[in-house]
Amino acid sequence: MTVSAEMCRGSQPQWIQAEGREHIREPGMALRPGGALILLWNKELQPSETFHQRSAPLYAELAPQLHRREDRSTQVAILNALEAVLIDPQFFSPPLSGLVDRRFSYSAERYLDLLASYSGYLQLDPEVRSLLLERLHLLIESEWDGQLPLTLLSGWQVARKIDGG
Repeated sequence: MTVSAEMCRGSQPQWIQAEGREHIREPGMALRPGGALILLWNKELQPSETFHQRSAPLYAELAPQLHRREDRSTQVAILNALEAVLIDPQFFSPPLSGLVDRRFSYSAERYLDLLASYSGYLQLDPEVRSLLLERLHLLIESEWDGQLPLTLLSGWQVARKIDGG
């Protein structure tokens, strides 16, 4: 069976970098010539640099390994690298690609629920995780009136399967 389009999406691109093109080869083989491989990515939500700096003492005390922030240029570089790793020029034409920036606010509760779902936070000792999230909640409530501004960078690539690929 061949298909005209195959879509792959992800929010954590690092899982795919280890497997590289092998991860896309099987769906790509199912495409008929001219069919489209569509890749969609969301990077992690990013709080402001100010929040990052203000939360640094909390993380330094409780979970220094989790205190990280990617600026936009780093996120763009990661998304561009995925294109080079995944889209094999033997099988696909050069892709069309683009980025979408979004800005919005999360309540303290919603943001902390999101953090609590990330693997690094899940690996923390439950008491440490609870204390860290409680202190972050107090920080967001006291300095951002309970609403934390966030940015999200999404990327997309569409590549056409070439004849003989």
